Amino acid sequence: MTEDTIMVDVENVREFLFPVETPTSAGRPLRVYLACPLTGLDETLTNECIQVRRLVKEEFGRLTVAAFDVYDPGDHTPPGTEHSAEQVYRIDHQGTVGADLVFFCAVAPSSGMGIESQIAAEATVPRVVVYRTRDGISRMMAGGPARTIEAIEYGDLEDLRSKLRHRLQKIADRVLESAARRRTVVDAAVSARTGRFILRRRISLGVHIQVLADHMDISPAWLLQLERNPMAAACMTCFQFHRLGDSLESAVSFIGDLGVPTLIAKSEIGETLPERESLENLVDFVLQYQDDIDDVRLLDIWSDYKQQANEIDQEALAGRERMDKPVSIQEWCQRYKDKFEQLF
Repeated sequence: MTEDTIMVDVENVREFLFPVETPTSAGRPLRVYLACPLTGLDETLTNECIQVRRLVKEEFGRLTVAAFDVYDPGDHTPPGTEHSAEQVYRIDHQGTVGADLVFFCAVAPSSGMGIESQIAAEATVPRVVVYRTRDGISRMMAGGPARTIEAIEYGDLEDLRSKLRHRLQKIADRVLESAARRRTVVDAAVSARTGRFILRRRISLGVHIQVLADHMDISPAWLLQLERNPMAAACMTCFQFHRLGDSLESAVSFIGDLGVPTLIAKSEIGETLPERESLENLVDFVLQYQDDIDDVRLLDIWSDYKQQANEIDQEALAGRERMDKPVSIQEWCQRYKDKFEQLF
């Protein structure tokens, strides 16, 4: 701590997070991600998981010290839904890094929970772990670097309910304190808009998403997530930052009072003011339509624009009028549609 550090008690933290008369009536709720095995379970374990998940949600619902919003993947992306594997990872990653607490129900061995545990640790999200006495917990799970607020060993459901109810007040207080610290950093990292820079730089350089993904050894689906989900980009690792910088002729920089990392171009590509504004509008167009954008067509319409701009600049040298009006978002939308029609 520095001499400028402000210490606050739990009540002041509540006032910071919930600037309303009663914390549960409004404000920004505390988010809990409920991690529980879902895949490859027999009927007995499936029923036990359902009961444990229901119990945890009921107990958090009884709290009055703050508003808790519990997200249960079992209610949204259980086995058998139409979600692709990439969509499930994206949704669960977002739920984990966006949480203020990850609550692990270690009812059975689960590779998904192991992944969620590491995601939570890298995003500095604290955790609670509950497990049955008969089964214990793996050393990898127990030894994970995330802060463990509570580890609860239980015999049966009533034992779990009793122990959780007894400790939930302390858990809530610790989550409140953690959220007050962490959310400030998360908000600063999100505001850096690193994903937007990646998308803008990639378009400007004409780099196809598959090419960049291969260069970085990540999947194109995840690279799309980094570009278009500010929270995902805010949680990038040091390795990812430096490999992106290497791939996009950029460097890691640190901005703001908190020194959050982001990327900056090592050298700007020669662009006029209308070209820069046009590129910003093209990025806005892509972010507005998200996954519906074809990457080849996207790079093609920017290449066509740059070629047109260069031709007009050459004509301007001969005394003709320069192109000084940026392309709007609506105009990019039309150009994108026109490019599609040209293909058929």
